[in-house]
Amino acid sequence: MGTHHSLHALVVDDSAPNRKVAEGMLAHLGCAVATAATGQEALDRLAAQRTDVVFIDLRMSGMDGFELTRRILESIPVPIRPRLIALTGSCAEGERDRCLAVGFDDYLEKPFGLAVLASVIKPLLNSDPPSQTTAELTVPSPPDSNQNPAFDRRNLDSLGSAAGVDSVTEWIDMFLRDASNLLAEIWLDLEGNRPAHAADRLHCLKGSASTIGGIGLAAMAREAETRVLSGTVSSWSGIRPGLESELDALQSYLKKEFEHRK
Repeated sequence: MGTHHSLHALVVDDSAPNRKVAEGMLAHLGCAVATAATGQEALDRLAAQRTDVVFIDLRMSGMDGFELTRRILESIPVPIRPRLIALTGSCAEGERDRCLAVGFDDYLEKPFGLAVLASVIKPLLNSDPPSQTTAELTVPSPPDSNQNPAFDRRNLDSLGSAAGVDSVTEWIDMFLRDASNLLAEIWLDLEGNRPAHAADRLHCLKGSASTIGGIGLAAMAREAETRVLSGTVSSWSGIRPGLESELDALQSYLKKEFEHRK
């Protein structure tokens, strides 16, 4: 584990797997970490405890990251205001500039590795984060040409080397439960004629799949989200076969590759 530091971090994300992975990475880098699933929960935590840096997912259901940031800027004076880091799965042009313009201090595109996270928090630490972690992860190893093309295992491998195999298998189990629940909720939203809610859940699925390395499922969720928002698909049957088969394939691959390491 990393050397103890006095940095207090808060991770705000409505995806449980994303919160868990970020929490594990920050803890390894020496932070005391709290998490929040909603903007209001984050505001309550900020009012109750010391926080040095807040990682805020931009697209959350209910209060989104931009609204949460606006409220933080209004309620916490500059001398004691934590550093605000935007988290987004979007690579849209101008997204970074938009984040900085509304008051964020920095911007991270998901999924991100330990080296990138270490570089963001380094200026806030009393001393440098664990040097071996940063050195090992500054230049990612190239993808294995023999690996499953729908899965990029590099992030989980590097996280496993830092946090341990038990943490990785816990994150995988949490992701699989969350993904199954999201698919059930997407079905209910589409059957109930709530396309905006379905699109939000597809966006969440895309983000958590990317974090875990499921690039095939993430791409399919992104495509389904676009189709739902554009109105080209309005029923579960229009997106169900691809999403379910991709999740089943990812589950089989993850179990095969990581379960035996326990």
